[in-house]
Amino acid sequence: MTSPRLSPQDLFTAADLRQLEAAHISPEDAALQLRRLRERVAAPHLLRPCVMGDGLAPLPEDPEKLAGLGEEFRKASAQGRLVHFIPSSGAATRMGLANVPKAMAPFHRYGSRVATPAEEHIREAAALAGPGVEVRLHFTLSPEHELRFRRHLEEILTRLRGEGIRAEVTHSLQESSTQTLALDENGQPFRDASGHLLLRPGGHGALLANLEACGAEFAWIRNVDNIAVESHRAQKRAVHRALAGSLVRLASERRESNASNRPLRVCGMVANTGEPGGGPFWVLREGGAEEIRIVEAAEINSQDSDQEKIFSAATHFNPVDMICALRDVSGRPYRLADFSDPKACVLVNKNHEGRKLLGLEWPGLWNGGMAHWNTVCLEIPLSLFTPVKTMQDLSRPEHQEGASHSSHEAPKQSLN
Repeated sequence: MTSPRLSPQDLFTAADLRQLEAAHISPEDAALQLRRLRERVAAPHLLRPCVMGDGLAPLPEDPEKLAGLGEEFRKASAQGRLVHFIPSSGAATRMGLANVPKAMAPFHRYGSRVATPAEEHIREAAALAGPGVEVRLHFTLSPEHELRFRRHLEEILTRLRGEGIRAEVTHSLQESSTQTLALDENGQPFRDASGHLLLRPGGHGALLANLEACGAEFAWIRNVDNIAVESHRAQKRAVHRALAGSLVRLASERRESNASNRPLRVCGMVANTGEPGGGPFWVLREGGAEEIRIVEAAEINSQDSDQEKIFSAATHFNPVDMICALRDVSGRPYRLADFSDPKACVLVNKNHEGRKLLGLEWPGLWNGGMAHWNTVCLEIPLSLFTPVKTMQDLSRPEHQEGASHSSHEAPKQSLN
């Protein structure tokens, strides 16, 4: 049974409406958020997991073919057509550094030098592109971290220029208008101790507008904490370049054939050897068509045993290592919101000031936010997945320069 369609004036006080206006959230959008919280959201209908030969393919094993794809990526980088897009809005809370943005957390030690994820991503972008190329990166930040990050970035770039590394690094903020409301245990809008509406960050799906605004033809999305030490990264650069080159080649072929005019992405997928985070699935779209989507556990109807069984059968999961084509066959930027599923919001149970709440997050950036993209999934080595969620993760060999990297134990925590 759905809730009655009350007007914003019935749902919010005059003070609420002023607060929403200050956050650039329209009363109609706020009312829609409450309706989604109360009516729950529609879960995706899983048909089957993507497996090798059915939605998932390998990269070529032939070194010459790998190198050919890698060269496609290098050309695009040298031409300034590709940006490395690094979501970095979160703080290193689970690492015990609650007030430090994760992009600035101390990650890797090289002798007396300690490198942060921001520095490591810039160095790796340069190493992938090759000597002499000015690489482009874009970090998304929370407003409270912006000033510290800009100072940190200035220090990094000054040092890297001395080493001959050139990088154009930009950043953007998670817009206040992407914040969302929550419900308290009585099903009413959650209010803080002062009586104001609680506005929460809307999750990584709120970054869809930032991705569109980055202005690049191609964007390589990776999580800020998924970066290993230099010696570990160097071992798989040929494979990593080939992953990105696969997207560049597919986009070129699509332009030549004037094929399907939807955003295109190539997603690296690693073997599911631990807890299954988000993974690739064939999903039933409205109208009966099938499409590949990346689905997370939080999106599944936990009361449907058949859907739970399909989700548990996933052979691969999403390490967030994907390259996106952001322009149509005529070279015009896509309006990315046109290809998302606005109903694919996620409801989350959280706490605030010691009280339980039900929160709303926008369709995940690589989940419902890209629901109606053309998606190609390619298997990549598990060694390219090296996330850091806690300080203990930094003790793994892939985060210790000089350690043996011949084996790679799969992380056991959920991805997303």
